[in-house]
Amino acid sequence: MNLKIDKNVPVPPRGGYKGYDKLYELQDGDSFTVKNQNEYSNVYSACKIRKIKITSRKQNGIIRIWRVT
Repeated sequence: MNLKIDKNVPVPPRGGYKGYDKLYELQDGDSFTVKNQNEYSNVYSACKIRKIKITSRKQNGIIRIWRVT
């Protein structure tokens, strides 16, 4: 195998969570709902990456997520 080494090529930014930039606008105590467990998992992952603390509760089949400090 003959490898060609490239130097000074910057790493592109991480992708996949661009739709969740609105999470930065949440203030302590703000909340929103998600439709299902899959959406919750996506939001949870996006918050974890952005170091945004959240808590959630499920009532009557609706998942509500709050931003907490």
